[in-house]
Amino acid sequence: MAEAPRCYRLTPNAALLRVRVTPNAGADRIEGSEIRDDGEAVLRVRVAAVPDKGKANAAVAALLA
Repeated sequence: MAEAPRCYRLTPNAALLRVRVTPNAGADRIEGSEIRDDGEAVLRVRVAAVPDKGKANAAVAALLA
């Protein structure tokens, strides 16, 4: 049986995480991993912040920290 795709990859110096972000959501939350139509796994994240001047990116970083 094949291993399911992962939304992360470990390297010697870092952990790389593939994230699918929905800004302007009702609340900040991590919904879990999902397999996209192209077969790639992503971590599904929703943030209430708007995608303006890095606000949504900062909210994602805070949520994942």
